Order: sequence, then structure tokens, then C-alpha cells
Amino acid sequence: MLNKKIDTPHAMQMTGKGDSMAPLIKSGANLILDISPEQTYRAGDIVAFVGYRGNIVAHRILFSALLPSGHQQYLLKGDHNIGTSQYMDAERLLGKVQKIVYPLYNIDLATPLSSFVARLITYSGRITLAHHWFYTVNRITVFCLTLVLISNARRRILKRGKK
Repeated sequence: MLNKKIDTPHAMQMTGKGDSMAPLIKSGANLILDISPEQTYRAGDIVAFVGYRGNIVAHRILFSALLPSGHQQYLLKGDHNIGTSQYMDAERLLGKVQKIVYPLYNIDLATPLSSFVARLITYSGRITLAHHWFYTVNRITVFCLTLVLISNARRRILKRGKK
């Protein structure tokens, strides 16, 4: 993913590359990150971090845990990945994805609908980690919930055009 600062304070824009978060984040999508230093994270958030070979990666938080040492740690997983997950210290996270920008529509991840969808995708991802046989149901769930977000984003554009 490519990154660059944008005019808004504490924000950064990245261009998605790869399919670990498909179908919600497709290759070529622009991601707007909130990189404020006082950022808080919770299960369901999509976060960016520097991964293997220095690439910037975006994955969803499935679990969070406070370690006895006082460090916050998160279990991250790509929505499209079957069993690939990794623990990440809070200090290694770059920021939280706030918006996914496509040429014809934007998906705002700060809306109540987006938060609800994120919770459902997170629960489905947790089940898949424990039961790999659930992967096909998880893929269908993620696909259908992504369609809900895309339809809502496009409906908002059409509504604005009619005013």
C-alpha cells in the first residue's frame, strides 16, 4: 500500500494493494486512516500496520488483550484470509481506517451501520479461527455484509444528487 499525508490533521491516505480484506477493500481503493496519537482501538476496527518486508497492511482486529506487562495487544486477521492471523502490539499500529474511497462511492466506517457490520464480520472471523469448516459461511457472510455497506454508500450518493 502506498501512503501519503492529506490535509486533515492526524490523517493519512493509503492505496490498497492485495486481497486480504476483499471484498470490502479491493486493490486500488484509497483508505483514509486516522493516525491521531490518542487513537483507541477495539474489536471490529480495521487498522494499518507495517508488515513483512515493510509493506503497510490493513487487517481487522478480532480480539484485544491487556498483557500482564501492561502492553495492549491485538489479534489481527484479513477478512479474506482463512487462518492467517497475528498478534500485534498497540505501538506497532499506524492508525484506524475511517473511510474506504472508490471512484463512484465512499464507505464511511464511522457510521452505526458500518459499526454493526464490523461486529458481525468480527464474530464470523472468530468462529472461522476456531472452526476452519466455517470458512465458506464466513466468506458468504462477509460478501453479503459488504454488499449492504456498498448499497448504503451508493444510496447516499443518489439521495444527495436528488436534492
